[in-house]
Amino acid sequence: MNKRSVLYLCMLISTAIIACGHRDSVSSNSGSEGIHVSGQGSVSTAPDIALAQLGVQTFAPELKVAMTANSRSMNTVIGALKAQGIADDDIQTANFSVNPQYDFERETREIVGYWVDNRVRVTFRDLSALGNALQSSIDAGANTVYDLRFTVDDRDALLSQARTLAVADARQRAQTLAEAAGVKLGKALNIRESSSTYPVYARGSFDEAAGSTIPVESGEIDLSVYVDVLFDIR
Repeated sequence: MNKRSVLYLCMLISTAIIACGHRDSVSSNSGSEGIHVSGQGSVSTAPDIALAQLGVQTFAPELKVAMTANSRSMNTVIGALKAQGIADDDIQTANFSVNPQYDFERETREIVGYWVDNRVRVTFRDLSALGNALQSSIDAGANTVYDLRFTVDDRDALLSQARTLAVADARQRAQTLAEAAGVKLGKALNIRESSSTYPVYARGSFDEAAGSTIPVESGEIDLSVYVDVLFDIR
């Protein structure tokens, strides 16, 4: 098969694939023939840490009273977290805000009090004790819980596995196209990568009764890598 016939066959395959809405293609790229394919590699694993934002919201007619009450409650919450074995480095302030509350029923919009919101971002490394730690913080005075989710602390090894799978998937697709076009698959000329992680959010109900344990399920997380690869053809 001469070069002109190869290019013609490549154009036919490329047109058919585009018509089907698939990203893989055999084409001429910057004057050189090539096979452009996408590949995906996914790895599933059990999470080893949980993340959450725990906070205290307080309201009082006077700002000083609201601030004092909020600080007292937040210190108690942080103390409860540390008593559950949470390290200092795993507790970080995520938000602190003070907002006036207006009386909108009056034309003067008089300030009737102040809301104080203080939240900490907490990393829970012992998932078996997560329910107890959450319940202890609520019993200590935490009245807001945001974004409780599970993830992995070190993603590098998992990403390496997913990358290997993604490139292998891309090469397999390219090989199929090369065989259909009657050409030999060459080396990868260009690789572009993107990745995504699907965190698992906690399932269960938050029991406000003192002394109980919050039920949570960690499940599994999926980490995926996507690659776009341009292979040479010979």
